[in-house]
Amino acid sequence: MNKKGWVSLMALTFSAGLILAGCGDAEGSKGKGSDAVIEFDVGHTLSPGSTRDEAVLKFKEVLEEKSDGKMTINNFPQSQLGGEVDMQEAVQSGNQDIVFTSSSTLANVVKEFGILDIPYLFDDLEDANESLRSDAGKKLLEYLPEKGLIGLGYSETVDRNVFSNKPIKTAEDLKGLKIRVIEAAGYVETYKALGAQPTPMAYSELYTSLQQGVVDGGDTSADQFVMDKFMEVSDYFSLSGMNHIAIVAVMSKPVWDKLTPEQQTIVQESFDEASTFAAEEFSRQREKYLKEMKDEGVNIVETDKESLKKATEKVKARLIKETPNGQELYDAFEN
Repeated sequence: MNKKGWVSLMALTFSAGLILAGCGDAEGSKGKGSDAVIEFDVGHTLSPGSTRDEAVLKFKEVLEEKSDGKMTINNFPQSQLGGEVDMQEAVQSGNQDIVFTSSSTLANVVKEFGILDIPYLFDDLEDANESLRSDAGKKLLEYLPEKGLIGLGYSETVDRNVFSNKPIKTAEDLKGLKIRVIEAAGYVETYKALGAQPTPMAYSELYTSLQQGVVDGGDTSADQFVMDKFMEVSDYFSLSGMNHIAIVAVMSKPVWDKLTPEQQTIVQESFDEASTFAAEEFSRQREKYLKEMKDEGVNIVETDKESLKKATEKVKARLIKETPNGQELYDAFEN
């Protein structure tokens, strides 16, 4: 071979080496190399500073500490990776590693989670957090693997309360009101039973709809009521507490299965610490935001919950019947 041929061959060999080296680096950055840091992309829909976001950051902190820096988390808040449904699908397929998602949305994938939409399933936040971390809550997580998901556990539990321009003291006060609700059967049926007009709409449209009188109110948590500035368009925040939404940390089973048993243990233990932190942090933020409401002139109403419980008894019975393994799951939470 002449000199020109040798030069061409050497150039091609060098170029191919660069391409292969580049591919190796790309794979290593996601943890496929022996010494590479394993990175998990975690998505959720709330803003920085929310309890959910703080929980993800706590998860990251503990994971890095327990793994000696060999595992870490890339946090994507505020729907950067899509809405909850989009992220759940991405996690199922292995295109996203972890999502912090609401139990009501997760019920579209695993019907058994619909049991958590029963009105007054839990007495209060403390009862909800304890119950979800008991055998009853763990039982729900066992339905996830057959859908390509691994339930790491529960982050914060969110109590939802009615806000409007009139006080909700008893069930009677809800009659005829147009209330924006989550598009989940349990929520829609609950408000219908109370004589309200449940009005599903995009959350992003709620503020303007309240301004224009399209709806009379909505239901949300104390932190979101303040952070999303509903204080500007609502005078009353009524502590109705009909529903508690569990936030579930769900990991992709294809991603989980690639981890060693030791790595799986580290991930699980790290989340467990973040879970405890999230429950405490939500309670702390809740009290802070309730105080802020009062300081801004919002009326905090102590609703007669017994009247609401009585009016929604038939909804409870219907949801138990319609949920797969509903009676068994309900009994587990009640016991």
